[in-house]
Amino acid sequence: MSARIAIDDGQQRLTADALATRAAQVAATLHDASPRIGVMALMADNGPDWIVIDRAAAAARVPLVPLPPFFTPAQIAAALAASGADALVASDARVCHALGFGEPVSLGGTGLALHRREVRDPPPLPPGTAKITFTSGTTGAPKGVCLDDAHQWRVAESIAAALRDVSIERHLCLLPLAVLLENVAGVYAPLVRRATACVPQVASAGLRGSSNFDPVVCLQAIERFAAHSVILLPQMLLALTIAIERGGRAPASLRFAAVGGAKVAPSLIARARAAGLPVFEGYGLSECASVVALNVPGADLPGSAGRVLPHVRVHTDCNGEIVVHLRGDDTGPHTIENSYKKAYTARTFRISSGEFVQRVKDNPTTGAVHLTNIVAAQGALPIKVGDDTIGAVGVSGAPGGDKDEVCAKAGIDKVADQLK
Repeated sequence: MSARIAIDDGQQRLTADALATRAAQVAATLHDASPRIGVMALMADNGPDWIVIDRAAAAARVPLVPLPPFFTPAQIAAALAASGADALVASDARVCHALGFGEPVSLGGTGLALHRREVRDPPPLPPGTAKITFTSGTTGAPKGVCLDDAHQWRVAESIAAALRDVSIERHLCLLPLAVLLENVAGVYAPLVRRATACVPQVASAGLRGSSNFDPVVCLQAIERFAAHSVILLPQMLLALTIAIERGGRAPASLRFAAVGGAKVAPSLIARARAAGLPVFEGYGLSECASVVALNVPGADLPGSAGRVLPHVRVHTDCNGEIVVHLRGDDTGPHTIENSYKKAYTARTFRISSGEFVQRVKDNPTTGAVHLTNIVAAQGALPIKVGDDTIGAVGVSGAPGGDKDEVCAKAGIDKVADQLK
């Protein structure tokens, strides 16, 4: 049995084996629930229990909707409705009742309880959905992104690989675990590299609500947990830098502070480093399961998003926009190139790539098939607004181009109401 401490909240410490055991116990309860749970939301503060529920849901194959503590009641209700959640795990029964959920059922080994409600005609989810992460967005309306479990762990493995030359044995989670970035980079990545994820309640680490941050409390928490790494938002970095400039002490243990969530001025990076904070900017997308690129020691350019992670491919389109490519664990490395060529074919000829296949069959000597990036393979559809073709979606990796095309169509259909 491993004695390595995987999770530490300052009072309770779990080894990797203890975490797995508790998650398995809760997973059994979730799996045996009647009626079967369709989608489960989680509303709880940072701590070992949050992580236990997260891993239990994945083991029980129950899609999980983490609810950020800074969401307004209207945003919480909207996320629950959009996801079709028929179960809610929380510590406050009154809140659950106010949201239309029933009496609590204990989840042994945690301080949280399961609440149920009936949901008629729940929205369909993509196969393999393990987590639905919601962000408030610029309009304040929650936007949900469906992710599978493997994708999240692939990102965690890439983060661990990118930081392999930085000795990080203790990561302190400052952001709510319901924020995907902290969930993946702050918990999964340390678990991958056999480090410790320190998960005290967010207020005790300095963050209260969505915008109230106490840098002095945060500096004390970093020192208390002897943290080697943290994740910061730009406004948190600025507050910490000012606090140190005004007499605070830069944490001696800190070796890597990632900052993201918005563009960071190179002048702030330089100012923070001068104050003793080893800060590095990164970039991520919820659709990509958080981190896409990251500056690290030895590969650092302030003002940039950093080097893309090992599992990611990017290219620049004709408008200068950076396009991110991702591929599944079980797909070959050629699928990224193949999907791009399919999409390019559908976009340039303004027809499905399957229709182009038929053209080639009808005229095998056509010169079009020899053009750069053109491929006669089914699996891509043009994106149209009226009679105008504005883009294309290409898919590769399914056992058959017809199945690739079905996936492409599902993606276009998902955003059809926005194509105006």
